[in-house]
Amino acid sequence: MISRYDRARGVTSFTRLRARVGTTCHRAVRRRQSRRAACSLLQLIQKSFSRPFGVPFHCERLYSAERGGFARDGMTTTSWNQHSFRLLISIATCSPVLGEQARLEPIGVLPGGYTASFAFDISANGEVVVGYCDATGNVGQAFRWTLKDGIEALPWLTPGVDQRSDAYAVSADGSVIVGRVSQTGGTNSTAVRWENGIPMSLGALCTDNPYGSGSYAWDVSSDGQIVVGYSNSCGFRWTAKTGIQPIPTPAGFPGTSCDARAISGDGTTIVGSCGACGAYRWTEGADPQSQHFPGAVYTVVTAVSYDGQVLFGNYNLPFGTRSFRWTPSEGFQDLGQLPDQSGSTNVEDCSSDGSMVVGTYYALDGDNAFVWSESTGLQSLRDILTDGGAELCDWRLWNASSVSANGTRIVGYADDPGPMLYDGYVAFLSDAPMECCNGCDDGNSCTADTCVSGFCEHTPVVHGDLAPCGGDGKVDIDDLISLLEAFKGNSLCACTP
Repeated sequence: MISRYDRARGVTSFTRLRARVGTTCHRAVRRRQSRRAACSLLQLIQKSFSRPFGVPFHCERLYSAERGGFARDGMTTTSWNQHSFRLLISIATCSPVLGEQARLEPIGVLPGGYTASFAFDISANGEVVVGYCDATGNVGQAFRWTLKDGIEALPWLTPGVDQRSDAYAVSADGSVIVGRVSQTGGTNSTAVRWENGIPMSLGALCTDNPYGSGSYAWDVSSDGQIVVGYSNSCGFRWTAKTGIQPIPTPAGFPGTSCDARAISGDGTTIVGSCGACGAYRWTEGADPQSQHFPGAVYTVVTAVSYDGQVLFGNYNLPFGTRSFRWTPSEGFQDLGQLPDQSGSTNVEDCSSDGSMVVGTYYALDGDNAFVWSESTGLQSLRDILTDGGAELCDWRLWNASSVSANGTRIVGYADDPGPMLYDGYVAFLSDAPMECCNGCDDGNSCTADTCVSGFCEHTPVVHGDLAPCGGDGKVDIDDLISLLEAFKGNSLCACTP
């Protein structure tokens, strides 16, 4: 499997991608032709009819891999060509299944000759997905996707000149997206930030590095105001006030190349790797920390909780790559393996509170998306979805790249049973409304705190709306009483309207 970081540095064309993952990831349509053709048609129907309602079709009602044919109400077919009429009748009478607890939603591709899509990040509220669509010749374009509007292209930084753009991360509410744009496809990239669809360049560092390949914006804080990334072997932090600035290197390692891979949601902690120094963690105002997982030759942090207190990442050993969890009190903890005890793991993202992590498991039979929590250990995402009632037909979930704040929605890319080589997806582990993991009380009595679609909103009190302290959205007698009490020196609310 190729991570978003490898892909951004040139391992992106389908020729090289196929060579990397092997021929199993693009199985020929002629194998199991009848099953794949039918499943592809069913997925097309699902995209056409279910998306407005968020209700998938049950492919298994029509398709049985064990029988090598199709079944509906006792009617079995053995050949797509010979019995297509019966199959179409079955499809026409197949009704959507209501109340599914889990489902897989394909993202699809942009129009214009794109052949695959890769989903890299999902907003904390679970509403917005970002990534890129790929075409031949290392050409591709960044996209934004929502269940309501579908897939939409993000504008080029230099229209008519840019050949490649990738969207790597999105703010909590989906309004700010960061990534990179390139005029040559694979190299000489420019870190970019889209706000409400408008792109701007973030500049570059270390431009005198002869081995540099431009700048990449890997992650963004929840409010969209702080961006971190990598520019010509130099990790960076960007804000509108300071512009692009290098992150500090650990003491005793001057000139070390550091990569800022992720930032905590509250913007206080930057994590990544400093090569020989190991995993990297820096909180503004403090000295940066760096250390290896015991016995590892390379250690990198790729995910961090909202408050910066729980880190996840990967470390290399002679026999492969494993994943870890780290906290200030407990230090490093290996995440283990799936039951077959084979292959390597690669962590990509974690939930807001750090209780859940997603990534890719490299098994003997190919790559698989996984989910980890302390209570369950490593689990296959496919198993979780099917146990929850999802019908996946012939989909192979290769990668899980991001998870929503409360852990109920996961994105990545999969082997499409239809004509596409890869299709980005959103896995809905539950149809329950998005909740806010840690509540929404920000400790500020001058705001009304509410949870909307899994995202906390802190609305300033209306002018004159003093009581109760957070404001109740109405200016009434309670507010007058609060004001009178304030005049007497017995303020019931510290807010100043």
